[in-house]
Amino acid sequence: MRDAVRREAGQRDRRVSKNYPWPPPIDALKLPKPSLSGFDRAFDQLEVTSITARARAEAIIARGQAYFDEWKEHLAGVTNQTAARIETEHYTRMLEHFERVRQRSGEVREQFRPFMAKLREFRARFDQPPNESSLRADRNTLSTSGRGVLRALESVAAGLDEAETALRTNKRSI
Repeated sequence: MRDAVRREAGQRDRRVSKNYPWPPPIDALKLPKPSLSGFDRAFDQLEVTSITARARAEAIIARGQAYFDEWKEHLAGVTNQTAARIETEHYTRMLEHFERVRQRSGEVREQFRPFMAKLREFRARFDQPPNESSLRADRNTLSTSGRGVLRALESVAAGLDEAETALRTNKRSI
């Protein structure tokens, strides 16, 4: 009985090996690389956009700081005490909003740098032999990091909205 089972197993192995040679040729073990040209273009565009946005944000913050510096100089020359007090209170409120936006903008930069580094690492993994668990872990890390960037951006937008509301409220009270 054992001999019959062994013969059957041997015949089955020969049938399988005719259809699927073993060991498989080396080329059969190479998995096709995904098309990364779209990913690379999007990544390059993200880098260019981030550099442009960062430069614009820094210019806006510099102009804002110059504006508040000039405003403070103007306040020093106001002689009417009531007007000086009202303008100083308004200046202080608006400067607080400006400082919050500046601080939140810094948080965006702090979140974005590690995100871009993780994205570069993720892309580099595609040039190596596939490792599904590594790619899955990188994807999860990227997702978490990306959500942190989005939260920081939403915080800046909220700070700008708060400043705009305060500015409109102040205009109505004047």
